[in-house]
Amino acid sequence: MKKLFNIEIGLGALELLALIIFNDKLPTRMPIHWNLSGQVDGYASKWSILLLPLIAITATLVARHGARVDANGQVKDTSGKIVPLTSLFITVIILAVAPITIAVTDGLKFPIEGISLVTFGILFMILGNYAPKVRRNKVLGFRFPWVMNDDILWDKTQRFGGAAFLLAGVVIVLTVFLSEPINLIVASAALILSIISTVIYSLKIKGEK
Repeated sequence: MKKLFNIEIGLGALELLALIIFNDKLPTRMPIHWNLSGQVDGYASKWSILLLPLIAITATLVARHGARVDANGQVKDTSGKIVPLTSLFITVIILAVAPITIAVTDGLKFPIEGISLVTFGILFMILGNYAPKVRRNKVLGFRFPWVMNDDILWDKTQRFGGAAFLLAGVVIVLTVFLSEPINLIVASAALILSIISTVIYSLKIKGEK
């Protein structure tokens, strides 16, 4: 786990160094925001692009600490591979934004909406796959108040929620084949239903105890 976190910090540091070295070659204004149609609707100074690797490094450090805190506040690994793998995935996505931004500035076109949907879908599939393997803690998983002091409720909730997130992730990825705005509506519905169904299931098994 420590090795993956070090790789993430190293990638962030390398991108930060590269952006500083070649900053004078970048346009004065850089696109920083795209609307739901994939059109650029926000710009900022070229120096703002330096925030991306800094955000990635900060997120990695926060995740590294969070992965080591259990339900009683004790420092120890509670996550197995879920935090380092999810953190690595998110770090790669954040770091990819800089070269995509530079490419867009140079006139290249990217299907931002499709990329975003696929990215979120894969993220939810990763979270869903590893959720059942997370031990009870205060940082990760479906941390409903009624499961925080019961290992059985915790485990059952994580298994159901993980399956719900995995299914939602698949649906979100498949929405790239739908037209706008139907794709966004279906993706949002999949996410909301996965959360609501997990809450209902968790409350149901709580009432049966």
